[in-house]
Amino acid sequence: MVKKLLIAGALFAASTLNALAAPYLGAGLGIQNTESYNGLLATVFGGYSLSFGEYQNYYFAGEIFGDTGSLPLSQNYYRRTNFGFGASLLPGYVFREAVLVYLRIGVETFRYSKTLQMFTGGQLGLGLQMDLSNTWAMRGEYIYTGQGIIQNFGYSRFNFFKLGLIYKFQ
Repeated sequence: MVKKLLIAGALFAASTLNALAAPYLGAGLGIQNTESYNGLLATVFGGYSLSFGEYQNYYFAGEIFGDTGSLPLSQNYYRRTNFGFGASLLPGYVFREAVLVYLRIGVETFRYSKTLQMFTGGQLGLGLQMDLSNTWAMRGEYIYTGQGIIQNFGYSRFNFFKLGLIYKFQ
């Protein structure tokens, strides 16, 4: 058993020797949907990504981000937020050298504008990112944020649809 684990670990380490790592920064716009409230928000984010494997088709990133308060698109202001910030892990797979499909797993904290109450929730999301050049990329994603990471995950729900532009440092 130990021998198999050592062999598997050695193969994984060998595959990561051919890895490309790079920091990135980005900004975007999104729609926040919370119960009966809809709002437009801006987001900024930065992270560090790693592409590895024989064809650089496995992807993993760590990302921190901040969201502005939302501009109302509906009349119900009770769930409007002043700001939000958080961190996520983004595992993914690269198709055809330029298209990345990724999952978002993380945590985000918001502040409600009406009650000034803080809210922290776990995040799950799905995204698609496309390289426009060696340094620029564009992404679109859906993110579900729910209160309580394990228990009560669906108690207070936020749905986000975001589009962003990314600059990758090389």
